[in-house]
Amino acid sequence: MYVGILITRLRIDQAYSLKDKRQVVRSLTDRLRKRHNISIAEVGDRDLWNIADLGVSMVCGARAPIVKAFEDIETSLFDDFRFECMYVNIDIEQEEDIHGI
Repeated sequence: MYVGILITRLRIDQAYSLKDKRQVVRSLTDRLRKRHNISIAEVGDRDLWNIADLGVSMVCGARAPIVKAFEDIETSLFDDFRFECMYVNIDIEQEEDIHGI
């Protein structure tokens, strides 16, 4: 089993309130959830109106689908005109199967 985690920070220059920020973040997270089999949430700096820290996770039996999904997500983040993607950090690890729990 493989577990992938993607962390990103977005700067939303056109957001002038938390409502503006929520609109952009909700639109992005809904679109990425529909396109990929992922879990995604805002994980930090929730009270800043122009910064969004997002965490994405994915679990799969093989590494390749996680790599492909995260590459697509990274491309989407850097191509979106509504915000600037400041960085993307990806970590994919193989976990041992736990039986009997």
